[in-house]
Amino acid sequence: MSENKPLFFDRVAGAFAAATIAFVPGIVLIATAGSFSGHVHPLSWLDQLTESIGMVLAIILVAIFVIAYPVERWFVKPDHSFWRVGGTYAKFIGTLGLVLYISSILFQAGGYAAVFFIATPIAALTAFVGRAIYVRTAKFHKANRVAAIFLAALIALPLVLPNFSQMSYKVSAFYPDLQPGEISRGTWDVNETDGSAGSHFSN
Repeated sequence: MSENKPLFFDRVAGAFAAATIAFVPGIVLIATAGSFSGHVHPLSWLDQLTESIGMVLAIILVAIFVIAYPVERWFVKPDHSFWRVGGTYAKFIGTLGLVLYISSILFQAGGYAAVFFIATPIAALTAFVGRAIYVRTAKFHKANRVAAIFLAALIALPLVLPNFSQMSYKVSAFYPDLQPGEISRGTWDVNETDGSAGSHFSN
């Protein structure tokens, strides 16, 4: 294939890598938010962190097919300027976000409405920056393939890692240390899986 007509896989790999680079500030924020300390197992943070990053990368990958593919196929033309292409992405994502936001309200799913309200401008900005990066990096087919495979492995990583959070026997700073000779304990006060109070009986 010529450089002007890359393989479909190469286009997806390039878009996946570019969008991930565009969202690096968000990934760094997730990784440094300090919310991965709810369990006493020394590796519970790894379990929670890989799940969060894997979910973000999975959303980015799905968005390439749901958002980027139709925009590039039906709305973007070769003679369009950088700003016009970015505006097309912003309008498409804004319209989709508005539809999902209104639908959430109509179906009384307020939690989802809040998510769509926050996620829509973030998605538009990520798409705008990611498209600009893609234009400059799409020609590096081999590097994009390696990057895409690595990112896909990060998505799959939580599926193969043990669930370290489930191995925790107490929530930090809630129970005293396990006492000598203590085999088990039960409570209605806290769900040891997610730390929610008064919602679950656990041993």
